[in-house]
Amino acid sequence: TNEVLEYYNNNSDLYIENEKRSFIQFNFKTLNEAERFKEKIRNIATYKEIKSYADKNNTQYNFFENLEKNEILDEIAKLLFTLNTNEQSSIIKTPLAHHIIILKSILPKKQLSFESAKNKIVKTISNNDVNNFLIDLENQISQDILKGVNLKEITIKNGIKLSNINNLTKNFDEFNKENKLFNNSIVKNAFNANLNFLNDIIKLDQDKFYIFEVVKIIKPLPLDFTRIKDNILKDWELDKRIEKIEVEIKNK
Repeated sequence: TNEVLEYYNNNSDLYIENEKRSFIQFNFKTLNEAERFKEKIRNIATYKEIKSYADKNNTQYNFFENLEKNEILDEIAKLLFTLNTNEQSSIIKTPLAHHIIILKSILPKKQLSFESAKNKIVKTISNNDVNNFLIDLENQISQDILKGVNLKEITIKNGIKLSNINNLTKNFDEFNKENKLFNNSIVKNAFNANLNFLNDIIKLDQDKFYIFEVVKIIKPLPLDFTRIKDNILKDWELDKRIEKIEVEIKNK
């Protein structure tokens, strides 16, 4: 708790809640429609009265509550955050429509209390600790590789799980299906690696990396004819059909 409180005190400027505004927004397809409505509400003084007028006259609107400036379309936000409570905007043109907005209320910018920010700070500190651990681990493994430490010793020294992938092929499909990023990476890199050579660290993203060593290579061999003769016959028959069709097309 002391560490979290110290972080909050040292970084209080990170835990500020921006100003938020609630407003009603009328949307019109044409400028004429917007101008007619604007004239009708010109002398209505408050947000509540304008909303009541719209409800009685079946005028459609959207209500937005407690939005920050960066959560609103730029053309609208620019004007909205200059209005006073109950003030009507001029007609705003956007690529979507013509709009009139009336400001309901303002929640001022404020400093979040320690209790409100505590969960975010704990998450930040935890993420920082994990990132620092991964950076240290990556640096340590890189140094071990440069020193010629073998793969097994590196995994034991750093408490890393060592996995074996047997009979890997370029169309290997016996992976954990949820880890496509690793699957694609290991196939690509393994077939460009030398035998019995510990490769440098390969990073998948900011939080994931791996090292590997190819311990056995089985050279490609022709398949036994007796195992594939049926497939060969089918391919041959298909090829002959295609040749026949091509001749018929040429003759006609």
